[in-house]
Amino acid sequence: MSLTPVLLVEDDPHGIELLTKYLGNHHFALTVARDETEALAALDQPNRPWFLITDLNLKDDPNAGLSLIAKLRQNPRWAELPILVLSGRGDAAVILKALELGASDYMTKPYRLEELAKRCDRLARQSLLFDLALPAQRPPKGVRELSLEVLQAAVQGWELVSGKNKVELAIESGEWKVHANPNGSYSARTLDRYLNLETLPHKPNLGKVLRTVEFVAQRVVLPPSLAQKLARLSQGLSEGLL
Repeated sequence: MSLTPVLLVEDDPHGIELLTKYLGNHHFALTVARDETEALAALDQPNRPWFLITDLNLKDDPNAGLSLIAKLRQNPRWAELPILVLSGRGDAAVILKALELGASDYMTKPYRLEELAKRCDRLARQSLLFDLALPAQRPPKGVRELSLEVLQAAVQGWELVSGKNKVELAIESGEWKVHANPNGSYSARTLDRYLNLETLPHKPNLGKVLRTVEFVAQRVVLPPSLAQKLARLSQGLSEGLL
């Protein structure tokens, strides 16, 4: 399985080593920047991070992390980039300031590594929904074809990661009707119709498709290659609702 790219902004060697090793064992690949300049340069590289982790105190500047957050939120390219603050400063005023500037989450050092991994999983799913895995662009396909492809990708990811089938997806998401068959098995006929171009409605319910994609993204952590594809397709399909 390929790894989810993450940008770590940290200047403490021990912290860098700890996070790189631990999160590396939890499907994340960390690129390290030691200050704001290095962070902004890293964000311009082709392999864009899905989210950013930053300390507040960088190179003896206690507010360097706050400055970085403010600059990112002022840039349209990074306005929705999930940002997790890891800091030894736990006073309410600092935490509130970071959140007001646009931090997505805040953890105070020392922290539990298990909890950090869970929060990183959540930020990865958030990044998927905001289409940050790939540059936003409208794929050159019609709405029906996009609806088919994005739903196929979501079902593929669900079955691959959760080990459950599409009938269970229909039940748990609440978006698709499930029918009992004479032999005692169950089928999701409407979902099946949406997974075949020949039976897909002429005007598919795009809201239902996108809600299914969101449900899958919230329940399972997809392999990055599949998640990138799903994010790109979802962006194009979302434009079909405008």
